[in-house]
Order: sequence, then C-alpha cells, then structure tokens
Amino acid sequence: MIPKPEGQILLSLAFYWKKTKELRLVSILIFLIVAYVLFSITMVKLFELAGVERWKALVPGMNFFEMSKLVGRKSGWYALWLLFPIVNIFIFVGLCVDLVRSFGRFKLSDSALAVVCPAIIFFLIGKNKEKYLGPTLDLEKEYFEKMKVAEAEGKKRTFEKLSASLIC
Repeated sequence: MIPKPEGQILLSLAFYWKKTKELRLVSILIFLIVAYVLFSITMVKLFELAGVERWKALVPGMNFFEMSKLVGRKSGWYALWLLFPIVNIFIFVGLCVDLVRSFGRFKLSDSALAVVCPAIIFFLIGKNKEKYLGPTLDLEKEYFEKMKVAEAEGKKRTFEKLSASLIC
C-alpha cells in the first residue's frame, strides 16, 4: 500500500465534503417539496368544508391568500408577509393555528400539531368533516366584547363563566 501525499488526502476530503453538502441540500429541498404538496392536498378538503373552491388550495400563493381570508384577516394580502424570511415562519404558524381554531379545534394539542405538522391536523379535520365556524379572529373579538360587557354591567357570574371558558 502506497501512502497518499497529504495534499491529496485534503483534496479528497474537500471533494467528499462538497458532495455530502450538496446531497444534504437536495434532501432538504425534496423534504420541503413533499411537505408543501401534502399541505396543499390536505387543504383541499378544508377549503371545501369552508365553502371555498377546491382548486384554490392547489395553487401556490393563492392557497395562503384564501387561508388568510378564512381565518378572518380583512385583507388576503396578509399572506404577502410569507415572502419575507424569518417573518414567514411566524405568519405561517399563526395562519395554521387560526385555521385549526376556525374549525372548532381549541385544544393545545391541536394547536401544537398545527405548528409541528399542519398536514396531519388538516387531514384529521377533513376526515372528520368538522364544521367551519367562521373566521376565528372575528369570533374571538365577539367573545372579548361579551366579556367586557359582562364586566361593565357587573354581572359577576356571567363574567366568571366566560373567563372559565376562556381558560378551558
């Protein structure tokens, strides 16, 4: 066995590192594409349950535009925030959690699943054919207005019931 000169070893290590780095990037890209396709396919059933045309769930960009309108954002242009790095993570997570809440899923576990893997919770909602309650942001505003009225009128019992339902 003839030993390789030190320069050739470093060169072969650099070549190996470059190949594995490219392989990792390709693997990440494939994972993201598969995750997005699964997300879009599961959105089809949710859009149908909410009364939005099914095909809009499959069009990139339009699905987020419609999703932002479903959760109660007055302007669907809220989805444009998804184009900005770092901000898009928080906007996407917020939209997923709000959409799950729009279908009556208020448990912490449902919200956590919407954060970690929204395709799973969207599939479960579509499979169970849960009712679309309406934009969750509007429902929350109405709820807090009821709490303010109950507190202002001094209806202690009503306020306590509303506060207790908020905690549960």
